[in-house]
Amino acid sequence: MIRVTLAEKERWLAQRKAEEEERRRLNIRARAKDLTQDPGAPVGGNPDGDVTLVEFFDYACPYCRALAPQIHALLGEDKKLRMVFKEFPILS
Repeated sequence: MIRVTLAEKERWLAQRKAEEEERRRLNIRARAKDLTQDPGAPVGGNPDGDVTLVEFFDYACPYCRALAPQIHALLGEDKKLRMVFKEFPILS
């Protein structure tokens, strides 16, 4: 019979969580070009901006609609911001 202490279990869970976060980070990095340079995705702001922000949105999402004025204001404030819009239907 193997006995695992609570502290060992917590360390194991923390290690698994850190490994999963690292896998997610690497996955995003590996797909960054697909997200930011997709020729089929609409681009707002400065097409040659030095920072790219990718927004996933759903036309039917009330939270997305509520955030739209803030995104618009952000694009007006930062003239070097490039915005890529990705439709991601959740509610429709």
